Amino acid sequence: FDTHCHLDAAEFSTDRQQQVALALEAGVTNIVIPAVARENFSAVLDLCQQHKHCACALGVHPMYVDSAALADLDADGRIDLALGQNSGPTLLFRNRAARPGLRVRLKGPSGNPNGIGASLRWWTAGKAGPRREIRMGGGYCSVDSPVTVLASDRAGGEVEVRWPDGSVRRVPVAAGVSEITLSP
Repeated sequence: FDTHCHLDAAEFSTDRQQQVALALEAGVTNIVIPAVARENFSAVLDLCQQHKHCACALGVHPMYVDSAALADLDADGRIDLALGQNSGPTLLFRNRAARPGLRVRLKGPSGNPNGIGASLRWWTAGKAGPRREIRMGGGYCSVDSPVTVLASDRAGGEVEVRWPDGSVRRVPVAAGVSEITLSP
């Protein structure tokens, strides 16, 4: 099983059929052809329709992305993805499949109204979830969302906030709550 073969690349334009045949003769039963940019989605899909042993993996390689943002863009408690591509349109991928989480907005002091530098953690049944740090941005001219989404089962639990000054606070969250605002 070849999990990563760029058969759509120009280097294979003269002997693509032969390369597939050689792979099959060598015992390869399936070939995954990953797309690297929206511009080659069609070529990858066409190849996979031509060869029954090929499957596609459509995606955008970070090398072909100017910028990316993860945020709950439609306020449904699911993290969405926006991609700015080199010389291409900005793409928005709305997350419709994930279980909604708890939206948390921090209201920090006057000099730090978004609580930059704070970290959040969801607790349920005595178990801690991953810690999420509130940052200003992850790259050139980037800004993170002021709302963080924590994975939760919405059955109730606690949000732990570690503020930039080192103080820690746990806040109970009732079952069914979808969004909270916390301040020091």
